[in-house]
Amino acid sequence: MSYISQMVINTLTKSEEARDDMMLVVKAIHDYEMSVFNVDKKDYYDAVFNGNLSSIKTIDRIWRKVQEDNIPLRGKEWLSRQIQAGIVSQEIASSQLSFFGKG
Repeated sequence: MSYISQMVINTLTKSEEARDDMMLVVKAIHDYEMSVFNVDKKDYYDAVFNGNLSSIKTIDRIWRKVQEDNIPLRGKEWLSRQIQAGIVSQEIASSQLSFFGKG
């Protein structure tokens, strides 16, 4: 298991708020990486955009996968996010079909 996965699990275990706010997990991981790589706070944006810190997209994917696999680590908003994603996906599919004259 990667250190990012373990940090996501640890953060979600300790913080119920982080279960519904992925950016709190990003902050925890980036704070850790900044201390390990000796990155000053004033250099945070450069470190993110230069790829010196973990990608927010990667952290987001792991956050979602951990919650999918671990029911106790899901937040209060987890189910509504799943439903909303399904509705959005259906809307996109419908619009794509109508674009091709199928909808």
